[in-house]
Amino acid sequence: MIINYLDTLPPLLLLVFATKRRIWATREQFIGYYLLVQVVLNGVANFLNELDWHNLYIYHLNILFSFALITLYFWHLFSNQLLRQFLVVGSIGFAAFYVFNITFLEKPDSAFSSNSLGLGSLFIVLYCLLYFTRLLLKPATENMFRTRTFWIAQALFMYYVSNFFLFISYRRLTELRPQDIRFVWQIHNFIFLMMCAYLLIGFLCKSSPLKSES
Repeated sequence: MIINYLDTLPPLLLLVFATKRRIWATREQFIGYYLLVQVVLNGVANFLNELDWHNLYIYHLNILFSFALITLYFWHLFSNQLLRQFLVVGSIGFAAFYVFNITFLEKPDSAFSSNSLGLGSLFIVLYCLLYFTRLLLKPATENMFRTRTFWIAQALFMYYVSNFFLFISYRRLTELRPQDIRFVWQIHNFIFLMMCAYLLIGFLCKSSPLKSES
């Protein structure tokens, strides 16, 4: 079913379009790398799944790379030192928990990365909320609906908020209701497609220079 590949094909097409929009000289390059990670790692995970091979470690890698790239994006979006300190502290805390989790709690060879994915999602949602708060506090100089940064933050916020409870409960669901897990992940893939749609709107907006805005 095509819905099983909505986490691979849409980001691939979006990446091609974003390249034509010359994102690699802007801060959106980190979102481009994020899309590339989704194409490669989700593609490998889907391929291994088709072969009925173990692919849990792919998802552990995905959350690590995704969190790092999204954090780098917001680092270049924010210039406020307090916000940047929050990004640093959050990244250190996430990295420490990530290592602890794969060592003692959810080992990549036996469990889905619900704990790391949940914590990473929570931080990304906070990043987006900080950005939206900046928009409310900063006098408007342009229509935010015409800026890439707004639509990218909206895309990330929608995706990670909508999937937060799915992420933190997914490992438990695989233990309690394994027969339903494919349908649950298809819901995730549909939300992922919606995120790509928001990102497409963002890439259609004017580009942003590689400098901080707040």
